[in-house]
Amino acid sequence: MNIKNKVLSVIFVVMLFALVCQSGCAKRNDASVDIDTLRDAMLESFGDTADMTTVDSSFENAEELFAYACDVDYRLVKDYFMSYSTLGNADEIVVAQLESQDSAKLAEKGFQKHLDSRKMLFRQYAPDELKRTDNAKVFASGNYAVLIIADNAEEIKTVFEELTGE
Repeated sequence: MNIKNKVLSVIFVVMLFALVCQSGCAKRNDASVDIDTLRDAMLESFGDTADMTTVDSSFENAEELFAYACDVDYRLVKDYFMSYSTLGNADEIVVAQLESQDSAKLAEKGFQKHLDSRKMLFRQYAPDELKRTDNAKVFASGNYAVLIIADNAEEIKTVFEELTGE
């Protein structure tokens, strides 16, 4: 075997290894996680949800409801749920499964804008709620975008991560 063939063989093996590792070794987001499973587990972790209302993509006015929390083009949203306080406090959880990771990053920015507006609102009208908004979690993970405003936001985020493998 000449040197050219040896070099090509080594390059081929390295590329093959990289492809296998990319598909099997990399940390992946399991897009097949059912949104209802995420909702149930995250709300259970939240605690007492008696004073919360939950809406999702099955509602007739789902697009309008989603627009409350995020300005991303709704055609990019595959599924979502949103739970929010009916007592006027800051508690809120929104999880959206989007068409792609890029769409999830856009939704993350939309959730951040929503959080910023909530902070301004509570700064004026309910300063005691600012602690929740200051400790909120906004992130994208795979093709999901998530907003969590709760006293135990970190714990709820951990539940999401455990279910999605992130």
